Amino acid sequence: MLGLIMTLAIDSAAVTPPPGTYRYEAFIGKGSVGGTAVTLSNEAQGFKITEASTSHLSNGDTRSNATLLLTPNLIPVTYTSSYKVQEDSMQMETSFDGRTATVTAGTDKRTFQLGGSSKSFIILDNASMAGFLILPAQMRAWKDADTTALVPAVGSQAFLSVLHGVSPQRPATLPAPDTSLSFEGETPFVEWYDPNTLIVDEVDVPGQNLRIVRRR
Repeated sequence: MLGLIMTLAIDSAAVTPPPGTYRYEAFIGKGSVGGTAVTLSNEAQGFKITEASTSHLSNGDTRSNATLLLTPNLIPVTYTSSYKVQEDSMQMETSFDGRTATVTAGTDKRTFQLGGSSKSFIILDNASMAGFLILPAQMRAWKDADTTALVPAVGSQAFLSVLHGVSPQRPATLPAPDTSLSFEGETPFVEWYDPNTLIVDEVDVPGQNLRIVRRR
């Protein structure tokens, strides 16, 4: 882990959004499909993000809870999550050790390695905003380094890199200061955030017709 931190050459005190609770609503097309509350707090060993969300999809209502622990450099330490779809429940734990991540769900254990030129893992879990909330802060701290995104809910990973020199269509409802951060990969997406506070106001996933909008 120490070698990874040195390789990233990032400051010991990364800048994050202000501690507090942020609420978001998800839309597919024009229809609302759920909401989430994400709380960011400072911890003795770094940062903690907790989340409680609900979604309403064709396969039934889903409730999920998640906790993401990060080092002062915003590198993931552990990610625990639980999901309840109708009467079915699932709990998962993801741990990180340098270039390896392990996702455990009951007796099932899967190991993932950093892909390509990735410098760190990030969490972009299904039905979860926790990883998206901290992503602009991570990219600023890591100088837009390539990453490997883990999606524990489906046991998969994806290589991501920042796409520079693009101008995505700007949503009309965004606050004036907001700027964009575009990612290319298996599922391209755009984050809109305040460059001064690093608060994320919207996440757009065009390929899924999905928008996640902060409630203000």
